[in-house]
Amino acid sequence: MSPYPIRRHVDLGDLASARRSPLSAKNVVGSLAGLIVSILVVTSPALAQDDPAVSDFILRLNRAVYSLAGKAGAAAETACRDLNRSLLDVNFMAQRAAADAWNRMTGPQKTRYLRTVEGWAARECVLQNRNNSGAPVVFLGLRPASEGDRLLATRVEQKDSGPRTVVWRLGPGGPPLRARDILLDGRSAAITLRREVGEILGHTNGDIDTLIATLDRR
Repeated sequence: MSPYPIRRHVDLGDLASARRSPLSAKNVVGSLAGLIVSILVVTSPALAQDDPAVSDFILRLNRAVYSLAGKAGAAAETACRDLNRSLLDVNFMAQRAAADAWNRMTGPQKTRYLRTVEGWAARECVLQNRNNSGAPVVFLGLRPASEGDRLLATRVEQKDSGPRTVVWRLGPGGPPLRARDILLDGRSAAITLRREVGEILGHTNGDIDTLIATLDRR
């Protein structure tokens, strides 16, 4: 049994509170991740095949996982850029991470910033898929979240270790559905990006060009 009270509605947006909590952000995110997955697996009211948009997302995910298997270096980054274009709403993630700074950007700065976030997301993808087995993902559960989003839990087999659970926050609309966040091993991609962008802006007095240049090197 989970030591946490069970709620029917669990939102990855709750993870943002980890930045303000006196507890370790890693512990808070990890605990919520375990809670989310346990609820999705035990109480999921829908199967993937019941929703054509979700089935389509999982089909594209499996193609991306297979394409990434065994790749390294430039080939892996190219495959990850294809994966991100197919599965992620990078524009949404980038704008949320920039917060008020987005409205201060010029048109060319927005273009450069979005391109930089795409590169950041590709490098993260390469890092997280070094042990990718290429096996099809396993559907674990699907639950509603706020803003019309849904949380999709999947299990991904690894070559030299145990399987990993990945929770995708799917935006509304579709098909094709795209994810606004990924929670992998207790680590939220959206929160990580938001924290990095916030730290850079905080250390540079909100300078946009420095933000873009610094994030591009990470």
